Amino acid sequence: MSSPPVPAETLTLKPSPTKWLLLAATFAALALGMSALFFYSESPKNGESLLVVGSLVVFFAAGAVLSIMNLLPGRAYLLLAPGEFAYRTLFKSRSYRWSEVEQFSPFAFRQTSMVVFTLSREGKLRFSESGFRKFNKAISGGDDSIPDTYGMSADKLAELMNQWKGKSIH
Repeated sequence: MSSPPVPAETLTLKPSPTKWLLLAATFAALALGMSALFFYSESPKNGESLLVVGSLVVFFAAGAVLSIMNLLPGRAYLLLAPGEFAYRTLFKSRSYRWSEVEQFSPFAFRQTSMVVFTLSREGKLRFSESGFRKFNKAISGGDDSIPDTYGMSADKLAELMNQWKGKSIH
């Protein structure tokens, strides 16, 4: 019996602009709010309070900039291809062969949902078990996670990735 054809195309998913623009606006509002609170408050202003408020303003402003950077072309994506999948975030790129993954599952924690995946024996041989991987496994049950849901629900993304895995392996 012949196996089904492996998809010849690739699919690139990009981060949701709505999510990242909302996050950037939130960070920017917090930075502006902290600045206004400091400058217009009646409390005494000394070097220590300036350092604390300044650090918070820089932190929130950096969050706004990084959120916007996530939307720049080529900076963040999930690529599904016949032999593998790869993702890129601002600071990290990683790729896995479909055979290195056992399964993809949605995982929800408080208001956040994501897709986690467990590595197959082949994947565990390629990727050493770090402290982070052990922590991730204890919390979510997965060895690793996809960094975004790319405008989909975690359920839909996990289903899509399991479909691609199934088409690519069999």
